[in-house]
Amino acid sequence: MVKVIIREQLDVRFTMQHLALGVDPRVVHCAEARDGSGKIDIWVEAELETLNRSEPSQVKGFTSFYVVATGESTAENLQYLKTVVMSDGHVWHVHSVT
Repeated sequence: MVKVIIREQLDVRFTMQHLALGVDPRVVHCAEARDGSGKIDIWVEAELETLNRSEPSQVKGFTSFYVVATGESTAENLQYLKTVVMSDGHVWHVHSVT
């Protein structure tokens, strides 16, 4: 099994977001997006065999994420992953949906 680290982006919004990350992905880091978009970059270790970067509809697994601000309530089905401090002072917390 060959693993790779890939980068995707999450919007800073209070709705569930789904990313095609293959089977059993592992989030290794999150940070403010380098492109100035105000989004969050998320780096994930994934199994290469379960990814098809040229055809996302062929990916064998999706992971759901939820981004919340400091002080916001979270649901019981959310698992905390990482905290991201933005250059504008906002702090966001990235969760996966279990």
